Amino acid sequence: MSKVFISYSHEDSEAADSIVTVFEKLGIEYFLDVKHIEWGRSISEEVRGALKQSVAILVILSPASIKSQWVPYEVGCGRALNKLVLPFLTYPPIDVPGYMGDLRRISIMAEMRKYFENTPLPEVVEIPRTRIELVPAQTASKVIRLMPELLAEMQCDVKSEGNELVREFVILPNKRVAFSSTKKRFHYFENEHRDLKNKVDFLEQLGLVHDVTPGNALTYRMSEEFVDWLREVVLK
Repeated sequence: MSKVFISYSHEDSEAADSIVTVFEKLGIEYFLDVKHIEWGRSISEEVRGALKQSVAILVILSPASIKSQWVPYEVGCGRALNKLVLPFLTYPPIDVPGYMGDLRRISIMAEMRKYFENTPLPEVVEIPRTRIELVPAQTASKVIRLMPELLAEMQCDVKSEGNELVREFVILPNKRVAFSSTKKRFHYFENEHRDLKNKVDFLEQLGLVHDVTPGNALTYRMSEEFVDWLREVVLK
């Protein structure tokens, strides 16, 4: 049976419970963290495993979920696994984050129910992924040649303890420039990496990072494929 992964902030538990009620009435199998992750289990491992076994990820978009670290992580993993992403807005006036800006959204529960009543979900097909699928070999070789120092710093950041969920980074002129945020992000400085903006633009053209700038500081989000590749690749 096809499974739908529900991605949400715990502040939106009421909306998640309403969706669960719809799914149970329609006989749709689903994954909800509070119901399916047992005490003491690794949350990140359980999330990745559930996403692999799901055919779609239903994302509850709200002011709380936009600030969440888990929701963009789950969406990124889902997209990396080619899962269908279904955004559901609980607060239609909000600004949708850039990594979901091109997806059609709905905000009415009855419309969501009608979709699942009338749209048969495909079965999950497991497709083994290899390192070369994360970042194609030709692309990887070129990126390593053009920006070895930047990649080394990025690799150190994503592999450091406590950074398992961090995906976004900002570009700043130097360390003297003040930048504050309630969300944890990596910082890369133009005075430490020559042509930093051009290098990041190149990564964006390759689809490895995405511009999610919310204000003045240039802000980017690493794709899950890029993060996985950084964790595995051996940089010489």
